[in-house]
Amino acid sequence: MENLVTDLLTTLNLPEYPASASILEVLCAILIQNAGTSSKDFASRSMAIDILGTIAARLKHDAVICSQEKFWVLQDLLSKDAAPQNYPKDTCCACLGGRAENLFPCSGCNRLFHAECLDIEEDEVLNQNWYCHMCICSKQLAAEGII
Repeated sequence: MENLVTDLLTTLNLPEYPASASILEVLCAILIQNAGTSSKDFASRSMAIDILGTIAARLKHDAVICSQEKFWVLQDLLSKDAAPQNYPKDTCCACLGGRAENLFPCSGCNRLFHAECLDIEEDEVLNQNWYCHMCICSKQLAAEGII
């Protein structure tokens, strides 16, 4: 159940996964029914409250990030100037998490990433020049003459 919630929250608002929001809404409605005082099963009630708390915390976190305009992908895509950016030195650009250990730099833009956030092996990053998805997409778009 926790993996499902994590996947739904990760894919929420991505155009590739338009059903994520609807599925999350239905799941929340079911969880709210189980979290109510009419539910007799204490274990399912506790689990429902925990999962609803996780969903609420993640949505609040995303809202704060959105209000602070920290979506670096959108900033880069909408940015007209090609001046080098100063990216945080202790934050993963994918999850914006504060865990400073095991961060790997992109050889193109020097953004930092956790290997697990990008679903890559640490060996891929350590043994060669490694480029993030944004740099790869920019190179492909430049090759096509789009940017």
